[in-house]
Amino acid sequence: MNSWRLTLSMVRAVTPAMGWIFLGAGTIALVQGAVLPLVGGGVVLRPIAWLSVVLLSPLAGLWIIAPMVSVGSSVAGLARWNREGAWTGLRASGTRGVQLVPAVLFLGLVGALLTLLGTQFSGPFARGRIQDLVHNPAAMVLVPQTESRVGEWVFSVREVGGGWTSDLFFSSPNGVGTAMRARLVLQDGSPALELLDGVWLTSGPAPVRVAFRRWIRPLRAGRRVELDELFTPQVLHRAAATQAEGRDGSYERSVAYKRWLHPLAMLWFPLAVLPLGVRRYPMVWVGASGIGYLLSVRIGDHLASVVGAVGASASGLIFVGGLGAILWWRWGDR
Repeated sequence: MNSWRLTLSMVRAVTPAMGWIFLGAGTIALVQGAVLPLVGGGVVLRPIAWLSVVLLSPLAGLWIIAPMVSVGSSVAGLARWNREGAWTGLRASGTRGVQLVPAVLFLGLVGALLTLLGTQFSGPFARGRIQDLVHNPAAMVLVPQTESRVGEWVFSVREVGGGWTSDLFFSSPNGVGTAMRARLVLQDGSPALELLDGVWLTSGPAPVRVAFRRWIRPLRAGRRVELDELFTPQVLHRAAATQAEGRDGSYERSVAYKRWLHPLAMLWFPLAVLPLGVRRYPMVWVGASGIGYLLSVRIGDHLASVVGAVGASASGLIFVGGLGAILWWRWGDR
């Protein structure tokens, strides 16, 4: 069988697996991009804001969805052939593993381009937008007759209407209080609670009772923009600013370089792990390989100040190259 026919046959073989892997990867992205920020922030969003977060989560997680689909599909296709006996027949006709390279590189190329889109554009945009929604009081809601949590604050309100709550009870580690009316507002870029006509009782061995007519209490410190919310030129600018202050900017630079090297690693990853398709429990091995890749990237992050930005950002690519060399060397059908 020539390379083009073999490529088309393999692409057809991996199509069913792509759907299931995409569903699983999308679920992971939803949990990472939508559920965790809300649970971590302890907020309840209005339905339209929640829907926005859900729709943004695949864009935020594209850097992991695309590799999971391309890597998992390549191995799943060969595993299907091996399970159905088609690979045995192809081997008997003289087909070898190296002839699958064009098909797998095609999958890797598509995955790498989508990964590049995720690391350079959709990821920073979506993650920043999600955090803006999570920290925006206009998107938050206090549910009547139900405890609501915003950061370390807990609220209980009787009624909500016209943007104001009535008969509010609120507490934090520093004390408890009540107010006749209250609403969520934005102060200096951070959520705050505007309270009218209430009482605040501090906690501790000597509690203090304070009555107020109007009081604005911040709900958390001003939001810090993280590196994963910045576009690559902005990350490099922050690295330069860090160095100008006399501090080591290797980590910031490694984050910027990794946004180019991660897609490059994902170009070769499907080919590197292809031999796993003829092993028992191939998808378990693929999952273990993915965990190994993430661990190598994390180790590189911690060694940025030692090995430099380029060396740290290349840790994942080095892992893929080493893993591929070992697997292909041990594959008898190569």
